[in-house]
Amino acid sequence: MDCGFAKNPFLGSHLIRLFASCGSLKEAIHVFEMIPKHTVFTWNALISAYSLHGNAVLAINAYEAMQTSYAVPDQHIFVNALKACAKAGVLAKGRLIHFQIVVSIYEPNTYVNNTLIDMYIKCCSLQDAFCVFERMKARDVVTWTAIIVGCGEHECGTKANQYFQQMQCEGIIPNNVTYIGMFKACCDAILQNQGMSLHACISNMQTEFDVTLGNTLIAMYAKSRRLEDAIKILEQMPKQDIVSWNVLLSAYVQHGSGCDAFVMYGKLQKQRLEPDEVTFISLLQACACTEALSKGSVIHLHILECSFESTLFINNALIDMYGKCGSMRDALAVFTSVAQHDVITWNTLIACYILHKEYSKALEAYTKMQEDGTEPDDVTFVSMLQVCSSLMLLVYGMLIHACIILAGINMDIYVNSCLFEMYVKCESFEDGDFVRGSSQRKDTTISNLTPTMNSMGSQDEELTSFLLQESLAGSVNGCCKLLKACSIMNALDIGRHVHCNVVETVCDFDMQVGNALVDMYAKCGSIQDAYSVLCKMQKRDAVTWTTLISGSGHYMDYQFAVQCYEEMVKEGIDPVETTYVCLLTACSRAGEWKEGCRYFESMMKQHELTPISDHFYCMIDLFGRSGKLIEADDILQTIPLSCPGVVAYRTFLNHCKSHKN
Repeated sequence: MDCGFAKNPFLGSHLIRLFASCGSLKEAIHVFEMIPKHTVFTWNALISAYSLHGNAVLAINAYEAMQTSYAVPDQHIFVNALKACAKAGVLAKGRLIHFQIVVSIYEPNTYVNNTLIDMYIKCCSLQDAFCVFERMKARDVVTWTAIIVGCGEHECGTKANQYFQQMQCEGIIPNNVTYIGMFKACCDAILQNQGMSLHACISNMQTEFDVTLGNTLIAMYAKSRRLEDAIKILEQMPKQDIVSWNVLLSAYVQHGSGCDAFVMYGKLQKQRLEPDEVTFISLLQACACTEALSKGSVIHLHILECSFESTLFINNALIDMYGKCGSMRDALAVFTSVAQHDVITWNTLIACYILHKEYSKALEAYTKMQEDGTEPDDVTFVSMLQVCSSLMLLVYGMLIHACIILAGINMDIYVNSCLFEMYVKCESFEDGDFVRGSSQRKDTTISNLTPTMNSMGSQDEELTSFLLQESLAGSVNGCCKLLKACSIMNALDIGRHVHCNVVETVCDFDMQVGNALVDMYAKCGSIQDAYSVLCKMQKRDAVTWTTLISGSGHYMDYQFAVQCYEEMVKEGIDPVETTYVCLLTACSRAGEWKEGCRYFESMMKQHELTPISDHFYCMIDLFGRSGKLIEADDILQTIPLSCPGVVAYRTFLNHCKSHKN
């Protein structure tokens, strides 16, 4: 490179490929940038380098950049660009390259057409793949295999079988990959006999079963519930891998034979094969369906020994297993130990609470889920509708209904059934009729259930219409209940809809509604919106200001909490005990122990309020967080006997522990 050879396009392209194959993409790019004039070979080398390192998008970008140069793409460039499109799943760009191939000076050869078929299949455009296939003048075994595999992957088993028959008629001999594609296609119930016939055929030909072919056969028999045949295949395989066993374990679980799954795991352990994540997930599912807590605990130990405990899928399966085996304590322990939660983690925890009829905890978990920033999905909403049905929480149920509309969730038969059941169990029959009347499908449970009220043209209009039709939304008390539900469930978007489209148009904006709005915005973390509502209120009380102070402290805005307190006092509104609890909490979280002491003293001297237990707890926490353990102990010793001390001592001991004292 120092001698300048890399600047030669021919040598440079070879250097790019060399560095890329040695794992140094950075050096490959550096060589490309050194070449003063790029040719089709250098561009192809760069595109190949990006693809080799899994950077499909950058490979496509390089292909597009080549369009601005004088280099004319050849068939090798087209193939590499199409492979990148297949890997990235970008159908539109793949179609554009296909068009460029058609108008180019090159007649696409079999290799290019095979790559086109593969790209269309991987981009889920099977019809385009069929069109390319039918127009091909010459097809090889790769062509036939690609189209058969594609049909199998997209559950077009009958079509795959037609191509396989046609392939044999044309004298093309299938290879192992072709057979794998056919066996996958024969997982379709209609083609089970065809799959068994094909198996018998290749057995008679004494075709050697490699691991992948054997695993595919096991999967085919397992999905057909012919588990004994699947085991025979496993035993006949000269070489097995963990996938072979995983397929069988998963099949036993899916067919409700958890005990047989445990037997298979015992055999697996004798094979000296290392179990993987899929193995343990199947075993945990087997424990869950058989409620085998002791076995589940043993599997958990095996997971820890194999260092799989940090994976999200494993932890979700552990939570599910412990919950279904009746040990919510262990389920919660696993949940707490997980650093990151996804929607499945939360859904699993909520489902476990519902299973044990701990509906209030399920509701609490839903709120924490939203605070955690995890977006609920249709499974979450269905679970919450079950909670609302069980506790007869009409307001929360209405809120969940509103959330479903706002989230654009597909209102399928199951979701509509749950909505209808919730309204009926909450004895809101008019709303149940509203769900039934707005539907367009039929179900055995409810006639004519609805996908959603899309006729209004937008989710915002749809949600507004829904809220205005609800029986609670037309009164002050109804609006306050909806806003309270929004604050508890951290549903800021719904709360804004209630504010803008219901409160402003239907309800009188009195202090009760104003306080409910301030509470909703403050608890949902929108402090400025809460303050804006407060400023618009003609009449305010201690509850209004205290709510805002509480929200500011909770979201770590100490300065604004103090500002609100001072404005409250300046307005002539006397603080109450709760006001100082919120203010002292804000001081504690901000580490402002001196200011906290000043407000504690002001509470007693200026406003003549007698401290209650919560004030003492706040002061202990205030000193403890700041490392003032002696002062915290002094407060602890001066707490009146009338105040319960368990919380105080626990708070003090926690701070001693955190400061290693």
